[in-house]
Amino acid sequence: MLLTAHLLYMNCIFSASAGGIGRLTTLLGEHGASIKDMYHERAFLQSNIDFVKVKCVVELQGLEHARHVDKILEENGYDPVWDGD
Repeated sequence: MLLTAHLLYMNCIFSASAGGIGRLTTLLGEHGASIKDMYHERAFLQSNIDFVKVKCVVELQGLEHARHVDKILEENGYDPVWDGD
């Protein structure tokens, strides 16, 4: 799960509807997570263009903070996969 002491890789697949990435970044910011790198793609999802995959490096304040952010994302319809899960 850890890239370094406080940096984590996160992947998330969700609806490609307008505002989806914006809502994700807003949720992360509102809950104290800092996005250090972000990449999104649709090419690998050729069978369903209604979804997008976002890959992020997120700076968090430790394991409890990571659990909190994970819970918030799930409660808002995102299904994050943290490397190492």
